[in-house]
Amino acid sequence: MGNPPPHNTTEGNNTIGIEVADSGTRLTAKHAASGTIHHRRLAAPPSPDEAIAALNDLLAEVIRDDAAAHPQPESLGVAVWGDVDPTRGVTRGMPHTEGWDNFPLAERLASRWQIPVFLSPAVAAAGLAEAISGAGQRHRVALYIHSGRTIASALIDEGVIFAGASGRAGKLAHWVVSPDGPRCACGQSGHLDPIASAQSIVRATIGLASGSDESTAAMLRVSGGRAEAMTVRQVVQLAEEGDPSARTVLERAWDALAVALVNLVAALDPDVIILGGPPAEAGDGFCQPLRDRLAILCGSWRPTPDLLSGTLGQRAALMGACLLPSHQRRHR
Repeated sequence: MGNPPPHNTTEGNNTIGIEVADSGTRLTAKHAASGTIHHRRLAAPPSPDEAIAALNDLLAEVIRDDAAAHPQPESLGVAVWGDVDPTRGVTRGMPHTEGWDNFPLAERLASRWQIPVFLSPAVAAAGLAEAISGAGQRHRVALYIHSGRTIASALIDEGVIFAGASGRAGKLAHWVVSPDGPRCACGQSGHLDPIASAQSIVRATIGLASGSDESTAAMLRVSGGRAEAMTVRQVVQLAEEGDPSARTVLERAWDALAVALVNLVAALDPDVIILGGPPAEAGDGFCQPLRDRLAILCGSWRPTPDLLSGTLGQRAALMGACLLPSHQRRHR
């Protein structure tokens, strides 16, 4: 097999990338040419019209500050931590707020600024950035897994995001790993999300540890007395120190993730799996047990793909937003 094709490892020079996060309350814009980043915080999840007004103000601020050195941007890339249809440029919904069903976000921004707008789920944008500029640079087909409040994935094939027929590809949260498993927020049982998302790992550890004075004390120690703010990295730390509650929760998560991943490997044939979100921050403490399980399940029928922690951290989705316009133009 030859070397992977070269990717464009730089963001579009005259693009502004936007990240819409935390139910629309956190807006971030970055001018790719200058690297200038601007932030806007809203007090409560906004209606679509309120979000558009805030985004237009934010974009005007970025353009004004960079006007001396850079011309008017030629395109916008928008990464949304919500349910979006990238083909139609609409949102299907935003967590914890209403009015976002079939909202033409790309069209509204394009009509205001008279430039093309490219919309993407934030996980897909983060996966694109990791594949092109992060951990997946030397690989041809990257499977990106983001574990946070929920679990989602993105397949990046030679720099192209695979979105599926309706933009819904990658809903890994609802992958069935154990029919008798815990109930998912969607109402079904056995899905990956309630076992292996970062949020579920932390919550399950807190719940299990509360039945043991020793585990509770250990949990409070590593979290600085704030168990509700505990992270996956701290759960891994507890497990490495021998805490049975943390170990039990992680064993279940690793087993479930490995089952999901080996089936994705069989179906999609990636040569690298990149883990993003809080579990990636735990490094090999989280990844190595998952690698070991994946290798056992792959067995002799195919080489185990590399499993790496993402390198871009919380910057990934915003960096990916800057890459969306050039990515779309090259591969349409």
